[in-house]
Amino acid sequence: MNKKLIYCLCASAMLFTACSDEAVNAPVEGESLVTITTQLPADLGTRTFGDGTTATNLTYAVYEAGQTDPRIISTDEVTFSGLTATVNLRLANGKKYDIVFWADAPDAPYTFDADAQTVNINYNGITSNLEKLDAFFANEKNLQVNGTINKTIQLKRPFAQLNIGATDYVAAETAAFKTASSVVKVNHVANAINIRTGEATGNATITFADAPVPADTETFHVTGVDADYLAMNYLLVNDDKQLVDVEFTAKSTKGETITRSYANVPVQRNYRTNIYGNILTEEANFNIEIVAGFDEPANNVPVFETTVSNQEQMEDALATDAENIIINIDGSASFDRSDFYSQLGGASTKTITIDGGAAGAELNIVSGYRNHIVTKNNATIILKNLTISSNYMVGGSTWDDYAIIFDCPTIIENVTFTRQVALGKNQKHELSKVTINQTAATGDMYALWLQAGVDVTLKDCVINSINPNAGSLNRAIKIADEYIDNPQLTKLAVSGTTFKSQKKAAVLVTSTAGANIVWGEGNDISEVQADNVNAVWNDADRTAAWDLVTVTGCTKIQEQ
Repeated sequence: MNKKLIYCLCASAMLFTACSDEAVNAPVEGESLVTITTQLPADLGTRTFGDGTTATNLTYAVYEAGQTDPRIISTDEVTFSGLTATVNLRLANGKKYDIVFWADAPDAPYTFDADAQTVNINYNGITSNLEKLDAFFANEKNLQVNGTINKTIQLKRPFAQLNIGATDYVAAETAAFKTASSVVKVNHVANAINIRTGEATGNATITFADAPVPADTETFHVTGVDADYLAMNYLLVNDDKQLVDVEFTAKSTKGETITRSYANVPVQRNYRTNIYGNILTEEANFNIEIVAGFDEPANNVPVFETTVSNQEQMEDALATDAENIIINIDGSASFDRSDFYSQLGGASTKTITIDGGAAGAELNIVSGYRNHIVTKNNATIILKNLTISSNYMVGGSTWDDYAIIFDCPTIIENVTFTRQVALGKNQKHELSKVTINQTAATGDMYALWLQAGVDVTLKDCVINSINPNAGSLNRAIKIADEYIDNPQLTKLAVSGTTFKSQKKAAVLVTSTAGANIVWGEGNDISEVQADNVNAVWNDADRTAAWDLVTVTGCTKIQEQ
């Protein structure tokens, strides 16, 4: 560990002096002896892997209350004996002080900077399962000195500890997958902490590089089972619970890999987050729980992953009450949305991921006229690597007809829709590498209908509504406030997207609440037959909203 240290002179003329617990200066008039015993959590001695006892060195700094310049900084690291270390200081009577403490391993990648009041982390070359990364801190604020003080201060971790464990380790080994090492990638991780305030800063995506899994004897106990450690990592976070995305890859002794992704995993300072279950086998049932060790109360968050190949299995999975539902489709599957407002997931569900895998499975949504896809708890639906079809066929000349309305937040990637799509109001939708082939309807249909108030991002998409049949003039995108009470401003950001349509503009705005459209690079409207110059039209019946339609990077015109 690198330390930025200031050496203090022990002289009677000085108001501030410092020394280690092994040699205390003689009393100086106007000063008092302040003895502080720093203590690591008592439960450390009861644990094996992740027991925290590698943090043997203590560094500290003393500030006058309200001042930023350190008055005393430890000149030598104080060593813990068992779980305690003692610091003796002589401080001026009648003053208040802030004192900060940092405990870590001798070779930990942390830099203590007393002048900046920070500890910084160097993540270069970091791997999983490094016990030396464990550390502890405390800050004593406004310590009033009016005489001798003896005080004990409890240190705690600035980290969340992320554990990943398998309850199917033996089963996987029997199936010829013996785990040798693992890689863990986590986003939204801080890389510095102000040890005076306790605030962690930074928003990094950290990859804990490939490292051997812990020894066979290392397990953690959860809900009646023992999970074999696959990875353990410390994440610098703040006191409040936050969500991170975790990508875990297990590597076998033969070089094979298994990768699992977990969205919105809760982590919190001084808590353990355990991801555990049948991680190594094809069909997995998971749990994520936050537990103490650390702090109370514990929070248990169920996570469910399964593979489906038919409608019954799909609908059972979509009815699960789990925070993260992960559904992998083998071949094809379907689910029924003919119940207009039936809800997917459960009361605690935050994400529902449906993944078609490398082969790009087919998902059929059994639906009727304007069926809504709604999630309990307004959970986000994540669709990946799919071809999505619907049995509902639009007929006649009803231009405002559509079969699927995503009335919840969505993240859609590498998906092809064979029917028109609508994105529900007041929700956030992110589409990348999405193709909408709305080419079979007999009416003059819109391929993508945006209900007023949505926040939509299109990146590297294809909006294709050209119908080869004579008499049909299909359209691309419409931003509309039909069927919307109190419509709000719509936001649309488009880049790298190709439009193909026979009528109207690439984007037609009819909403009285207007729209803010950001037209990025790489868009192509050359096959918009009605207008391949102006990307946006304001509807002829909405001239009063002309000024509410703003565009950046393209031009707009008023439809006549």
